[in-house]
Amino acid sequence: MDLFIRHETDYIYSEPVSPGVHYLNFHPQIRSYLQTKSFDIFIDPNPDSLSSRLDPENNLYHQLWFSGETRKLSIRVDLKVEIMPFNPFNFIVDTHGPQSTSEYQRNSASFLEIYRKEDLATESITAFARQFIKDDLIEFFASLNLAISDAWNHHERFEMNIMSPEECFQKRAGSCRDLARMLMAMLRSLGYPARFVSGYCYAPGEEEGHELHAWVEVYIPGAGWLGLDPSLGLLTTEKYIPVAASFEPSRTMPVQGFYHGSATSDLRTTVVIQESPFN
Repeated sequence: MDLFIRHETDYIYSEPVSPGVHYLNFHPQIRSYLQTKSFDIFIDPNPDSLSSRLDPENNLYHQLWFSGETRKLSIRVDLKVEIMPFNPFNFIVDTHGPQSTSEYQRNSASFLEIYRKEDLATESITAFARQFIKDDLIEFFASLNLAISDAWNHHERFEMNIMSPEECFQKRAGSCRDLARMLMAMLRSLGYPARFVSGYCYAPGEEEGHELHAWVEVYIPGAGWLGLDPSLGLLTTEKYIPVAASFEPSRTMPVQGFYHGSATSDLRTTVVIQESPFN
């Protein structure tokens, strides 16, 4: 199936500013079920330079910089991707790797340590996650993921910040970013390597608000990174199109950058995903 994605981002400034260096996370990551067939990016005002780079976590991003002043920065990305059926359960866990929570806490490859470090997990968050521990790792991950989807209210939140895991836990509500950050804290507090993922989700049967999406990936020996979506309670399938994954959520934001000046800015963004080309 081909999907066409249009992601528009506008920053409107209260007075002229000089944009600095910006970093854009829009290009889909490499996945076995996903092929990027076209990628076009349009920027106004035109940047002095635009280049593709690769970050330490293997995310493909674009770096750009400007000269001059502007009262508006507009970024439009048009994507065409082909997705193929993907079964998230089609793997065998490495029996030589850790098979339980206690084994994960005792054994972990050093390169995964950065994905286990967690400073914001509270006792209440860890206690909640412990309720779902089972001998079967996959059953545990799926049960915890579904429990969050059932017990927390998902809603759109247009502020760019992410709630702390404890705030989201107490409010029993949050955006996809908030729920993903909380699940990541739960998994890490039990010793599981987990990372934050941002991208797109094609879920036409669901309410709006899932197109620009965030979820979690947990590392399983033999299986690699397994995607968990606490907003919908699902393991991620071919309908999930990742653009950035990181130990730190802020590193996955679609647009990162700065400007010189004292102006305030207003962000407007829209994402449309459809099965036919845009006119």
